[in-house]
Parts: sequence; C-alpha cells; structure tokens
Amino acid sequence: MCIRDRISTLGGIIESKINGLLRNTNTFEEFLKTNRKEVAEKMTLEMTEAIHKGAWLASPEALLKFYMLVHVDLKQYVVKYNFCMPQLKLPKIPLLKSGKAEKMLGKETLLSVESELVKVVQAANATQQGFLPPFLLIEHNKATNVSKCCDSFKPLLSPLQKDVHYLVAYIDPINGYPSSLLKNLIGAIGNSLHDKVSVTFLSLRDKIPKEGDKIELHDSLCFETLIDNVPTLEWDTWIMKEKDTIFEWNIDLKQHMDKVLIAESAVDLNLKLMKWRLVPDIDLEVVKNCKCLLVGAGSLGCQVGRNLLAWGVRNITFIDNGKINFSNPVRQCLFDFEDCGEDKFKAVVAAEKLKKIFPSVTATGIKMSIPMPGHPVETKEAIEEAKMNTERLESLIKDHDAIFLLTDTRESRWLPTVLAQLYNKICITAALGFDTFVVLRHGVRHDLHDPIKDGERLGCYFCGDIVAPTNTMKDRTLDQQCTVSRPALCSLASALAAEFLVSLLNTAAKVGAKSSEILDKCDKSPLGPNPQQIRGDLSTWNLSCLFGQAFSSCVGCSKTVVEEYSKKRFEFILPVLNKGDYLEDLTGITKMMKEVDMGEVDIIELEDSQSFSSPLFFPFVGRKKKKKKKK
Repeated sequence: MCIRDRISTLGGIIESKINGLLRNTNTFEEFLKTNRKEVAEKMTLEMTEAIHKGAWLASPEALLKFYMLVHVDLKQYVVKYNFCMPQLKLPKIPLLKSGKAEKMLGKETLLSVESELVKVVQAANATQQGFLPPFLLIEHNKATNVSKCCDSFKPLLSPLQKDVHYLVAYIDPINGYPSSLLKNLIGAIGNSLHDKVSVTFLSLRDKIPKEGDKIELHDSLCFETLIDNVPTLEWDTWIMKEKDTIFEWNIDLKQHMDKVLIAESAVDLNLKLMKWRLVPDIDLEVVKNCKCLLVGAGSLGCQVGRNLLAWGVRNITFIDNGKINFSNPVRQCLFDFEDCGEDKFKAVVAAEKLKKIFPSVTATGIKMSIPMPGHPVETKEAIEEAKMNTERLESLIKDHDAIFLLTDTRESRWLPTVLAQLYNKICITAALGFDTFVVLRHGVRHDLHDPIKDGERLGCYFCGDIVAPTNTMKDRTLDQQCTVSRPALCSLASALAAEFLVSLLNTAAKVGAKSSEILDKCDKSPLGPNPQQIRGDLSTWNLSCLFGQAFSSCVGCSKTVVEEYSKKRFEFILPVLNKGDYLEDLTGITKMMKEVDMGEVDIIELEDSQSFSSPLFFPFVGRKKKKKKKK
C-alpha cells in the first residue's frame, strides 16, 4: 500500500509530503521472513539513479522515500514494525556560519522570502494538492529585493549571476538542529558538483496557524556551509538497534485502551474474520442491530441469549416471572450457585450476566407474567394486572425486531404469537420433549401474504392443533412440573434457534422468506436455505427439515384471531383467559369438529409419555376421501 507521510512546520501553513510504502503482513512469520536487504537495495538503487541522472533537480521529492514493514496482532493489540528511510553517508561538512534567519539574511530579504512562500502555498492549495516539495530553491535579487521560487535546482549548479543569491529552503519538522532529511539533498548537490561551492540553507519553521495567510520565519535557522564533491553514494537504510540488528518497534496498545472497547473489538473481529474468509456476503450489521426479545429466561432462554451474544447481537431483552432455584445452574448457563436461594428473578439475573460477559450489550431483564388462556383472572386486581401485562407485552414486541418463544408451557406462547403476527415480527419457537425438539419460524401476517408470489403461508406453533391452549400447569405431579429433557437437548435447540434468526436476517424477505417441503426451494441466505421448521430426535439421532402451512382456523395466527385482538385489545383477551372454549368457538374449530365424522378420520395414537400439553404434540386430523358412488 502506497502512502504519503506528511511533514509540516510547527503549527504553520507550510506542508510537504514524503512518498513511501507501508506493507502490513498477515502473519508474524511473513513479517520475519521478509527480505529486508533486498527491500533496501531496491530503494537505494532508485534513489541513486535519480541523483546520477539528474531527475532530482526537477523533482527533489525523489530524494526522500520510506518503507515501513508492519505486523499487527489484532487479538493482542500489539503492533510490530521496522522502518527504512535511506540516508546518505556523508563526510563532515564545514559550517561557515549560522544563526537566526533575520540576523543572517536581513529583515528586508526575509520579508521578501516570506511573501514569495505565501504565494507558493496559495498556488499549491488552489490545485487541491496542498503540498510543497520537501526542498525549494529560492532566488533572491539583491538589487530589487525580489524573491522567487525556482522550478528546478539547475540554477544552483550554474555560474552565479550578479546580484543574485540562492537559498536552499527545506521543510523543518523539528526544533533545534537541522533535520537529517537534509543529508540526501547535500549529497545530491555534492555528487552533481565538480568544485566546492558555498550554499546557504534556510529551514522553514513557520509558527503561524494554518488559518492565516502569513508566514513568519524569524525563528527559522539559517546556515552557510561549504559542499565538496561527493563522488560515491553510500547509504544507511534500516534504522538499526546494533551494528547488525534492525531495530524493531513494539507498541502495546492494550495499556492505552478501555477494556470494554478491547472486548467489543475482539468480538467484532471474530465475526469479521468469518465474513472476510468464508462468507463474504453475510450482513453482520443487520445482525448486530437486531433487537431480540426472549420470552422465557430458563434453559432455552439462557442458551439462546449466549448464542445471540456470540453472533454480535447488541440488544437483548428477557421476559420471565420465575425465580432461580438450586436445580437451575447446571442446566441454565447464565446462572450459578450464588444466585440460588435469594429470591432472584431469572430475567433480571440473565440480563446482568450477559452484561458481565460482554459489557457492550444492552441487556434488559423484565419480571412479568404473561396472560395465558385457561388461566382465569376473576378479581379486579387480577384483571388490572392482566391488562397491564398485555399492554406491556404488546409494547415490547412492537419495539423489538425478533421474538423468541422459549417458555415451558404451550399457553404462555399464545399471546406472544398473536402479537408477533399483529406486528409482523420474526417469531421463532423452540420447544423440548424428553429426547425430541422442534425449532420453527412463524409466517407473515395474513394480509401481507401473497399466495401467488409467496406460495403457502407458513404456520405458527399452534397451526397443527385442533384445540385451544389450556392450563397445562393445573394438577401436575412433580415430574410434570419440571422440564424433563435430556440435558444436552436444550443446547441443540438453542443453537438452531439463534442460527435460524441470523440466516433469516440475511434474506431479502426476512420474516416473509419462502419455505417448502423441498429444501432447495426455500429462500436462501449466504448461510444456506431457510426451512419452516427443524425437528430433532436424539433417540434416532435424526434431524429433519419440515414444512407446515398456516391453518385458516388457527387459534394463534389466523385472520380471525389477529383482527379480533386488533379491534378489541384486552376486551378480547379477557374471555380467552376465563373461557376455555372461547378461541375454539371464535375460530370455528368447535363447529368443524361437530361436522367431522370420526369414523372417517385417521387417528394417530399417542404413546403414554405424550399428551396434549406436550410441546411436540401436533395432532393430525384428516378426512378420508369418500368413494364416489357409481351411477
């Protein structure tokens, strides 16, 4: 990579440039193996040719070049580099006299030089270049007290004219002694001469602010020296530590950085490496900016939260009303033993733990109950609380981009399903059996779906049911009160849920991404196709991608339910909570079931371990085709 290093006077308007090459190696091994001798020889050969052929006379910037070899350890925040800037080896040069510019040149001469330099700077700015050459030859006529900048250094090598005095001006970025950048110019002048010549040098140490249009050089150094012929050109190249050891700079940036910023940069780096090397088309920003609402902060909620954090999601909210007990820490990865027995709420602690893991995340824990069908509210206080929780849940779902349903009962997933449909949010459900799990995404809202363009509308968690969700927590035995699953099952389902979201966010349609029974016909993201649901069975080590279409009488996502809520809000919710068959009557399931001839229905028998409360129970009811009577 070619770069220009800018050198300027101390706070003034005079600026110049040095051309150079910065090479940043991908690995430390490549940094070590780079042939530094070869690099130096190539640079000095080019600079020697510029002097011998006289190219420097019109382009004095050819006398200055640099090469910077760099390796940046982005994980440790350490920068290592070597620096090469060839400088000529010169014999001692006699200094005839030196002093402040005003004393050496006289006030009138200095004012004339300052005026000419202002014109040169303005001309450079007008061409949008804004830079002067590092070395300038200024011709001053003593008779007229007029100064002008020469286009070349050739006049310096020609016989002197009467009343004409030449000044070699150079940009001086340091205070005190003359800059070592001057060595190459002195060597070039000496190599171009046959006899000794006296040369006056003027350092440009302008202290006027850049906004000004004046240059004041009275503090600049002026000196006269005698330059003899330099027949051979020998170079110092790499900055050395010892005689045969190149100096290596090591800059440890960690001590100057905030730990939170280091963590944020490290997390982003891991994801960017994935993008740079493996998935160049993935959009990490859309993932980072996605606001996720996790309904449930138990086994699934904790693990999904961790997975989203690893994907760079910066805004995560937990909803749960449960408290941490002693059985939780071994299964729920955001809790530990110290959190148990102190009436700590899962949602609040889960959010706190995410912020401890990664301080840059905006994590919020909300302790609240979700109004559920079959869980009646009868007192005035209970009704008011249910109404408040309904409104709060609606506000949360409206304000988030993706909703995860991760609770351990069917009925607690119902209201979030309805609200996610109302606001057309990405909604992903994960549910566990003993050795089976399902992860599925809900489809778009009914009025936003175009059957011709989009195909079949995707179903929700409740589309396979012919019964409304009821109170599955009532009269439970101890084994039914707990989530009884093979311990690692949660990690599998949680991983798929998080990956599902990232893949969906990287499709054009997002929540409306098409799906099919054939995986290759599903809408694809850079990470792969997006099925409607993924089912796993550890007893057979089987993973299946399936498709479930929306049920027109669904109690969760049907047009009837969504529009009824949209019109009546809590007036609709209250009878759902208090009347077990209200949703079935509303959606027409009750009428449909009365019309079904059970003698013509295929029945799938359930094992003893399955029930209507099982999160994996999707009953299948289908009419047998009636045989046509022969006429």
